[in-house]
Amino acid sequence: ADGRADVPGLENLKSEQTYSNGVGNKNDDSKVITDDEFQRRTERLEVWLKRNGARFHKVTINRYADEGRDLKTKSSLEKGEEAIFIPRKCIIAISDGKRSKVGQAIRKETSGWISNHTYLAVRILTEKTLGKQSFFYPWLEVLKKNVSYF
Repeated sequence: ADGRADVPGLENLKSEQTYSNGVGNKNDDSKVITDDEFQRRTERLEVWLKRNGARFHKVTINRYADEGRDLKTKSSLEKGEEAIFIPRKCIIAISDGKRSKVGQAIRKETSGWISNHTYLAVRILTEKTLGKQSFFYPWLEVLKKNVSYF
C-alpha cells in the first residue's frame, strides 16, 4: 500500500477538468481569487507536500469567491498517468481520529453510532491546537475559516 487511491475514470480526465470540495461553481474561472496571502499559504503547502514526497506537476490549486477550493488539471492526462500523489503521512484520515486518545474516549463514553466526521474533526482540532508545531500546519493554514457543510 503506497497511499494511492484508485480513481475510476482517471484516464478520461481532460484539460481544465475540475475536482472540488463541492462548494460553488468551480467551472467559472472569473471567480478565482488571486489573494496574495492565500497564494503564499498555498505555496507553503506545496513546498511542504513536495518535501514529504507528494507529486502534483499537472494540477493547480485554486480559490473561489465563495471560499471554495479545488484542483484543476493543467493539461490532458494519458491513461494511467499520475495526476497527483499525496503520501499517507500528509493525510489526516478518519482512522487517525479513531486511534487518538480523544477518539478512544469518545467511543468509550458514547453508546450508539458516531459519525466519522466526529473523528475527523477530533483529529483536525487536535492538530489546530498545536498551531505552528503541528506537522500539518501548512495544510491547516489553507483550510476555510468557516465550514458550514462539514
